[in-house]
Amino acid sequence: MNCTYHASTSAVSSCVQCGRGLCRACDYDPSDGSALCYADAKSSADHDYSVATSENTAAKALPIAFGALAFLIFFVTQLQNGQGLFGFGAGLLVGLGVAASAARLK
Repeated sequence: MNCTYHASTSAVSSCVQCGRGLCRACDYDPSDGSALCYADAKSSADHDYSVATSENTAAKALPIAFGALAFLIFFVTQLQNGQGLFGFGAGLLVGLGVAASAARLK
């Protein structure tokens, strides 16, 4: 059985309420030791489900990915124009700016 939220990852447990397969990243384990999926943890008013949000990982990784892509594009463009060191510094600044902008948009 694979994880409900990560189809390519094997499940290590299943939700005690609905039976969904859960990988290590999605296995929310409240203080009583029972495994809950994100949806059931969120619907349970007596549990703190903030640690079960797998969307937070993507929200943090996306600005980094955009920044890295902007850096690579700018650096390669400047390298082709014969301005390697300038392209590295400018690409780094552009990449950081894009990452910061993407982080504010979420």
